[in-house]
Amino acid sequence: MGRSLPLAGVDRIFLIDNGSDDDSKKIIERDIRSGFVEYFWRSVQNQQVQHYRAVHASARIEPKVTWLAIADPDEFWYSPLGSLKAAIALLSPDADLVYSNWRIFDSAGFDDHPSSLREQLLLRRPDVESHRNTKWICRTRSILAPRAIGIHTVKWIDSRRVVSENRFQAQPLCDAKSGVLHQGQDDPR
Repeated sequence: MGRSLPLAGVDRIFLIDNGSDDDSKKIIERDIRSGFVEYFWRSVQNQQVQHYRAVHASARIEPKVTWLAIADPDEFWYSPLGSLKAAIALLSPDADLVYSNWRIFDSAGFDDHPSSLREQLLLRRPDVESHRNTKWICRTRSILAPRAIGIHTVKWIDSRRVVSENRFQAQPLCDAKSGVLHQGQDDPR
């Protein structure tokens, strides 16, 4: 996983491998041994939401991390402020859930990787979109039950404690034409 995620403020990754054949576990073995990555094998593909919920229920995530973000392995979260921790520190202490834009290259004009993420992604579309096109970061103590977890939403969070903004961004690492991105296909809505 390299050093980029810890530098961005990520403390731990709960990785769900749903039948990949690219030797993912072997590639990240060192990160698993270090405890940075907790690896979960799920043999059934195309069950994102069910896998998220099952791992949340079995991995005892809440005592391990304060904030949880959902991302595919080909995505990364970042903040224009540098560190995700720096951006989270600026939130109101009452905030429990943050929705932020999510972008796929090859949609909305992003056919190629932009030369500048800041200019092309942050400044181009500054408003937070509907939750069908967002990702989330949630305070783990606020996830009332595993069934509250969705790909683009978290249910049953007090709306007074929800923030929608682009201090955070979720961005795929590759373009959609590669066939790697399958975002949202299991969204239960």
